Amino acid sequence: MNSTSLQQTQKQSQTLTLAPQLQNSLKILQVPATELRTSILEELQANPLLEELAVNSLSIDEYGNNQESNENSKEDEVNFDNDDFSILEHMVEDLQDQYGPEDTGLQYTIEDAKHREHFINSLTEGVSLQQHLIEQAELADCSAQENKALLYLIGSLDDNGFLTEPASEIATHLRIPPEAIKKAIDILKGFDPPGIGSRDLQDCLATQLELNGRADSVAARIVRDQFKLLTRRNIPELAHVLNVSFGAVQKAVQEIARLNPVPASRF
Repeated sequence: MNSTSLQQTQKQSQTLTLAPQLQNSLKILQVPATELRTSILEELQANPLLEELAVNSLSIDEYGNNQESNENSKEDEVNFDNDDFSILEHMVEDLQDQYGPEDTGLQYTIEDAKHREHFINSLTEGVSLQQHLIEQAELADCSAQENKALLYLIGSLDDNGFLTEPASEIATHLRIPPEAIKKAIDILKGFDPPGIGSRDLQDCLATQLELNGRADSVAARIVRDQFKLLTRRNIPELAHVLNVSFGAVQKAVQEIARLNPVPASRF
């Protein structure tokens, strides 16, 4: 009779046991996006302790459409003031989009103007606006009173390079005749950068056109006499009121768009 010997053998093995929460997480991650909502609802029904919280969010498609809608609305809502001059560039783009390319005879584009401004900025880097203007004031041909007023005006410019304080108040403050103040303002408005010392945006644009020898141009007439229509982007009405062709207004808008709305921006 053969005896059978029994042997006990111990083996060590490693097994990975996932916690229930981790298992649920992995299960959710593996569910396709289109079935995720269904899976969540099944989990909510299976476990009464779970609660669905309201989430104010959009789907990817809705978010994309919403973003595109917001971008389009932002492009349409363009304010025209001292801090935002981009409306004229939008006007030029609108004209090109609506009426197609046209030979306007203007080879100097908005991009050219931006490159030129960047070049000038690099030349004036490190020089303050006041320093730049004082250097020109030292060379100006004016009386002692006018020079005193000129230095005061330079120190009174706002961040845009505009002079918002009335000439009468400056005359009272400095005890200088109003005529001397007005002469000093005229001298300042002839300094570089063009448009410096203007009262506001409209005066700034008109001054630059005058300095460019364009005081009698269609662009100057628009800025001087029909500024509200310009801010409303009403091109057909401008052509009608000024009794000029649509193309003439288009060229004028392009000319205005190349002007600098903020003379102090270089400094």
